[in-house]
Amino acid sequence: MSKKEFFMEHELKSAVVDAGCLLFFSEQQDLAAQQDVLDSLLYVQLAASKKHSKFVTFDKWNETWLAAASRFGWVLSANERISEPLPDGTVHAVWSLASDLAGRSVDAALMKYAESLGRKICLQVPEHEAVQLLTSETLSREAMHDGHPLTTVSLQIGFVCADRNMILTQIRLATCQSLTSGLLFDTLDPGLIKGNVTLTYYSMQLIEQVYATFRSAFDVALSGKRATLLKSLGELSHVRQG
Repeated sequence: MSKKEFFMEHELKSAVVDAGCLLFFSEQQDLAAQQDVLDSLLYVQLAASKKHSKFVTFDKWNETWLAAASRFGWVLSANERISEPLPDGTVHAVWSLASDLAGRSVDAALMKYAESLGRKICLQVPEHEAVQLLTSETLSREAMHDGHPLTTVSLQIGFVCADRNMILTQIRLATCQSLTSGLLFDTLDPGLIKGNVTLTYYSMQLIEQVYATFRSAFDVALSGKRATLLKSLGELSHVRQG
């Protein structure tokens, strides 16, 4: 059964912001498997960020992230990278760029449901703690370009189905446009984007036999970080906070 066929048969049960990654989990994912995915991806992000800034040296950060993911049990079955300017005259948001790429493996109805949930929270409840976490972990406004603030976006969006299989899209762009807490759905102005928009597609699976050797160490290492770096989006999931 292909991943797209799976996602056509099962609905989402939860959505969680995991530092700079927004994750949607299918109804068939049990709580233990969900926690393994959350912990492993959080640890991998922290490991990569300890060595490189994803806003300044994204390619190096991404290489470190992928190497760490592979080491700690994620097996890559497919990937694709697209890096090109956003064409003038196009209407896109961060979400539409990610969903266009993920759509090859995730059913359109499920994508629409995920989008409606994201819009409801990000646009109607911008002070939501999960939205605030996602904004702080994925936006950087420190750089300047020709005297104007330059906002860098570095974000991951993942869909996790049975047996810890995951479709993950990664987005990186820099713009002089002022983005809000609704950054997923802000319409992007191609004329204000500096350089290319980089999109990466991953199809991955977390292998229990490998991850099991790291589970206890990750549990200890993340015990003081989950409360601030894992936040449920809405009331859909149970996320361990300790």
